[in-house]
Amino acid sequence: MKKANKYINIRLLLVCAALSLAIISVVTKLVLLSISDGVFLQNEGKKRYIKYREIKSVRGGIYDRNNFPLAISIVNYDLYALSGLTKNELKKVNVVLDNELNFDKNFLFKKKTLLKKNITPTEHIALKELNLNRLEVEVRHSRHYPLGDQIAPLVGFYGKDGAQEGLEMSY
Repeated sequence: MKKANKYINIRLLLVCAALSLAIISVVTKLVLLSISDGVFLQNEGKKRYIKYREIKSVRGGIYDRNNFPLAISIVNYDLYALSGLTKNELKKVNVVLDNELNFDKNFLFKKKTLLKKNITPTEHIALKELNLNRLEVEVRHSRHYPLGDQIAPLVGFYGKDGAQEGLEMSY
């Protein structure tokens, strides 16, 4: 009997020692992670719920000394259909746009598709009032040069690649 109790006590001690060692190793790992990788892990956690978006700034106007505009920014609206837009929703959009859209009756929107470029602000407001989830209106800015080619060497131009020449490139 005594020998059996001795083995039970040794087994109990081994199990307790193994559990204690496991708990100590887990706690040690937690402490090391919080000390050595704490800042990195917090930043990674923030990336999971904080989204960063690049917002392009609007270029200001360029005026001469008489306050005449040499270059101005114009707001343009482009209408996109997102995947899943139904035929009934497309008909509603077509009514707002005075039947300017020409799509096949069996056409399905499987990806983001440009419906119309340069919609007017009144059309933009009317489309917002439809409250359709599968429509997206993108705002983009373009440059207009009232004097055209007359002052081009001084003002320069601004295109897809950014400012290219003249005052446009300086600022």
